Amino acid sequence: MMGLPGWLNWVSWFVSAAVTSVVTNVVIVALLAINFKYSAVLPYSNVFVVFLFFTFYSVALIFMMFAISTFFNNGEFRPFYRVCQKHWLKSEYLAANLALAAGVIIHMLTYFWPYGMFTSTDDVYASMSLATKLSFCLLPNVGLYLGIISMLTQVTRP
Repeated sequence: MMGLPGWLNWVSWFVSAAVTSVVTNVVIVALLAINFKYSAVLPYSNVFVVFLFFTFYSVALIFMMFAISTFFNNGEFRPFYRVCQKHWLKSEYLAANLALAAGVIIHMLTYFWPYGMFTSTDDVYASMSLATKLSFCLLPNVGLYLGIISMLTQVTRP
């Protein structure tokens, strides 16, 4: 593809997404650390640790999106490749939009499905085994949610 080896194409997409994410993380951490009218959002947190936390989340999210993208072949969903090819998915533009929409839906499901389990009651979270909790943390959005809850618990502790 484009005269590049496959691995170099993946690396270039990773570097492009990582640079964008780092710039975004710098802005987010700056907004969390700046003293506004009353105080900063995270006044007692180390800014570098918060930056690392968001950067690790960004890298994990990029890798998850790479994993989701392997289910698509030129914008077509591989499990339904033959059906899509024969019938209604002849347009490449429509196929690319389907791939984008499916990627966004899968990403949102990895947040809202575990989020509903964690926030429904504390009994649900307390009754989960450690292996279940750790397996949920393989999803970047769950790790972000639990990390932010942990940070806020530490900051608001008397």
